[in-house]
Amino acid sequence: MNEFPVEHERAVSLGDDEISATGGQASTVEREAGDVEPAMSHHPETTDRQLTSAEAGHTASLAIVSILEFHESFAWVVMVANGLAGVWSLTAHRVEAVRRRAFWWFCYAAHLTIAVQVTIGVIGQQSGDVVAPSIHQFYGFVAFASTAIIAAYRPQLEEWRFLLYGFGSLFLMGLSIRSFFLVGPI
Repeated sequence: MNEFPVEHERAVSLGDDEISATGGQASTVEREAGDVEPAMSHHPETTDRQLTSAEAGHTASLAIVSILEFHESFAWVVMVANGLAGVWSLTAHRVEAVRRRAFWWFCYAAHLTIAVQVTIGVIGQQSGDVVAPSIHQFYGFVAFASTAIIAAYRPQLEEWRFLLYGFGSLFLMGLSIRSFFLVGPI
């Protein structure tokens, strides 16, 4: 029995009413042919039923699609946040008035988006049949490693820390843009 009758020309039984998969009343031919299926009820007593393998597969594929859609949408957050952090940092190198504690919180949050994005990408790839191009994975790894390298060089480049974070954040933005537009969203 098909769990997704809308995809086929079959009728669905809704208690006393029988409705064709196309939306109309089930025809006499469909009723006589036994081409009428019980509909999935949304009554409280039926909500604890077990998922069939087809429903479970459909649910898993929806989860993968949701993860990948989030990965694609969150890429914009990564690009914009790191771009703004880079511009703010380069401005802070020249203009002391914009050197605020909020800058460092924003910059660290922008770099944290890289870790979140890489984690989401790995989860999405491990959750199903989606295989990201190896160059896309490479850009993710380089961006992730770059955040650690930028943070590691901060004590040694204390005098030029705003340049380090400015150009580092713009580099991270560039990796994100390249991965998204040239390789294509996954």
